[in-house]
Amino acid sequence: MNLITSYARAHLKTRRRFQNYVASKRKQVMPKALSDDLRWRIIWQHLFREESAKQVAQNLYVSVKTVKRISDLFIRSGGVSPAKHRHGPCRKLSEQEQLIVLDCLLAKPGIYLEEVQLDLFEKTGTWISKSTICRETKRMDLTRKKMRKIALQRSDIARATFMVQVEHMDSSMFLWVDETGSDRRN
Repeated sequence: MNLITSYARAHLKTRRRFQNYVASKRKQVMPKALSDDLRWRIIWQHLFREESAKQVAQNLYVSVKTVKRISDLFIRSGGVSPAKHRHGPCRKLSEQEQLIVLDCLLAKPGIYLEEVQLDLFEKTGTWISKSTICRETKRMDLTRKKMRKIALQRSDIARATFMVQVEHMDSSMFLWVDETGSDRRN
């Protein structure tokens, strides 16, 4: 009996230690992010009123390191909000390569992805897959459909001349045809 009770006591002791350990870990929560209002106050006092980082930290109850970090962020980016972290892999195309793809698509609206791929390879020397090019065009809000082609014969001057001529004609001289309801069976 004595052996069982000593084993039970040791088991309970280790179990309590484990529970206390887990409870202590639960209490360790990340501190809340500083509000934008507080961040702007730090910038105002430190950079514009030119108070020392230590003085600003004492006034606003933050650490000196926080004052320096937020000031550096403001100097680098012009804002006080931390940058949003992008999830997923890095983009394959640089901004220059994206502009080349956009230029190809605007120059030739009916171009195939293979042709864009070859043009990109000729201009930059990097080989990018067709699926990557397709994803990038989707990110640029471009569809894979052909863009509407504007007739080369279209002239704004000729159109304006026609409208001036038509304005002086009587409406009874026009024949209006509605083809929206036509069907080959009729």
